[in-house]
Order: sequence, then C-alpha cells, then structure tokens
Amino acid sequence: SGAATRRGVAFDISKGAADESSQVLTFAAAFARGDASILAGQPQISDAGDLTVALRDGVGGSAVWNVIAIDNGGIEFGASDSYRAELEIIVLQTPPPVQDLA
Repeated sequence: SGAATRRGVAFDISKGAADESSQVLTFAAAFARGDASILAGQPQISDAGDLTVALRDGVGGSAVWNVIAIDNGGIEFGASDSYRAELEIIVLQTPPPVQDLA
C-alpha cells in the first residue's frame, strides 16, 4: 500500500539546556509486541519527529514499538542521553471494493 507519513508524532523535542543545542538527536524503534507483519519494515522517525511507515497491502492489525530518542551528548556527570516511549501503530484493513452483481 506504500509509505505513509504522519507529521509531528514526536513534538516539543528538546536537546536539553541552551549549551546542549548543538547535540544531534536521533530516534530508533524496536518491535515490542503485537503483529509486526502489519508493516513492511521498521517505523522510521525523522529528527523533526515525523513518523513514516511502509504499509502492506490487505493487512490490518496493531503492534507496539519501543521508541528511543538519543542525543550524542553522552552521560558524563550523571546525565541522560536517551528517552524511551511506546508507539502503538494500528492499521485498518481496507475492505475490498463492492462489485455490482447486476
């Protein structure tokens, strides 16, 4: 069915304090539970927070992925360089078209 993008899935993204503004933030997704076959691959989240998924034709269901936002600032002095969240993706299967039997 092709790729689908949803803008702004991750929002209010902050890299930290003002002195951390040069850090690079990336997202990673790992399958957690459900039916991973609803997608043709891993979900992708851009650095702007937009989610892109590759949908499979004729498949519906739901699955949960663990999403981790990671900055490249390191963990010195007890700092944290990641944030974890869950993302549930629900795909509604499109019913087949109704055929005129007349």
